[in-house]
Amino acid sequence: MSTIVEVILTQSVDGQGTAGQSKKVRRGFANYLVRKGFALPYSAHYVTMAESLRKKEIKRLEKEKESAEAVAKELNGKTIEIEKKAHDEGRLYGSVTSQELSELINRDYEVKVERKRFVMPEHIKEAGDHTIKIKLHSEVECEITLRIVPQAEH
Repeated sequence: MSTIVEVILTQSVDGQGTAGQSKKVRRGFANYLVRKGFALPYSAHYVTMAESLRKKEIKRLEKEKESAEAVAKELNGKTIEIEKKAHDEGRLYGSVTSQELSELINRDYEVKVERKRFVMPEHIKEAGDHTIKIKLHSEVECEITLRIVPQAEH
């Protein structure tokens, strides 16, 4: 039977919480978090430190959200065009990847968007217009239109 212990997170951990937050977890997971530097054992000394961590984390998250909103304002509703080799019926020889989209946006709009931020329904293998959602922050999303144009044969 596992025992439950309390730790204080020193940084945001997906699915667990944010920096400065107190969390009850199983002993093995607590040991892992402490070893990796994601958490500290719960004690009165660390509780005061946790409060300052929480304030810093809140400020950091607010800055992240503000920058994500600025990027969303810049990109929302834009159309990005890409040429790809395709069959006569409009089916692409390959597919358009989130990495390609990221590079196009970074080049055309001088805005850095990581490839993992794109919410793509499936591999895009057809020419035409496709709506792509970009999740820039947990509370900020925008949509772009990806226009795939069949490359002209020489």
